[in-house]
Amino acid sequence: MTLRLSHHATGGADAGDAGRRSERGAILIFMALSMTAILMVASIVIDGSQAYSQRRSMQNAADLSALAGARALDAVKYAGANWSTVDAATRDLGEDNKAESVDCTVITNVGTAIGGCQQWWAVISPIAAGVRVKATDVRTTTFAKLTGQETVTASATSSATIQTLIGTGTPFVICGNAQVGGYPILNRDNTINATTATAMGTVELQSAQVPTCGAGSAFKGKIADQDFTVPGWLHADNGNGYEQDINAQVVGGTPCPTGGPFDDCDMLVPIADQGLGNGNDIQMHAVAWAVFHITGSGRTNPKYYGTFRSGAAYVSGGRTNVALPANNATPRVIRIIQ
Repeated sequence: MTLRLSHHATGGADAGDAGRRSERGAILIFMALSMTAILMVASIVIDGSQAYSQRRSMQNAADLSALAGARALDAVKYAGANWSTVDAATRDLGEDNKAESVDCTVITNVGTAIGGCQQWWAVISPIAAGVRVKATDVRTTTFAKLTGQETVTASATSSATIQTLIGTGTPFVICGNAQVGGYPILNRDNTINATTATAMGTVELQSAQVPTCGAGSAFKGKIADQDFTVPGWLHADNGNGYEQDINAQVVGGTPCPTGGPFDDCDMLVPIADQGLGNGNDIQMHAVAWAVFHITGSGRTNPKYYGTFRSGAAYVSGGRTNVALPANNATPRVIRIIQ
């Protein structure tokens, strides 16, 4: 018997081979598309998360650089430092915090640009009040380069200015003018005399016998909660009872370390050179700030005592306005404004 393959049988085999080849082609196309999608997802997840972390890192670098630049500007304006230290301070902090480039601009108290931090005339401008810093980092991508994106650039901007302290939440004001019966804290030009203030030891801060600077016997050493600019007039409180919030401030205060720094410890208290009063309306003229270590329970008379620790120029915290400080004795806060 002779076996013959018909034309139809042969044609069927060819069709099967072609079908299998078509299936393999479809699988390859599907795999290629799948790999592309996987790479795109990996690019989004891995490179995207790294880009987010990179952006946060640059914001941190910008904030720290701006604060450093504003502190350096403060030293230029009020301590005679060299103008070139402003740009150097911003770059050093930026590079220490992974910024590839740092661009620094000197600004006014309301954020208007004056000029670059490398320009001496901008740094020493009488209206210079702070700096604006742009920190930038360029990073090579991991997966995104396969889609044509070789690098990711992250930038962040921050501004910091020198601001005038106008309030600290302190409950006390001290008569520091010995010429009107006060404690020997002030010089004749109303600056702090650290020698005589230290020598007086511990003094009464709230009691029926505190020096009044001429405000009258109703003054007991307390201040009404308010914002005020030094030098300037502030309202005092004629009460002498126990107040739990005052006691909490005293008990919760952090003692300053011996020799300082004195910028975020004990209590910053306004020092007055004169006072006015009629019993119900008491005003004290504050001309300076000083750091005092406060003791007392608030339940005896005197209620609180104070020991002079330091005059104060640069401080932390408190409430501020954006007005430029009057001179190097004006308490100042370096703060980010945006």
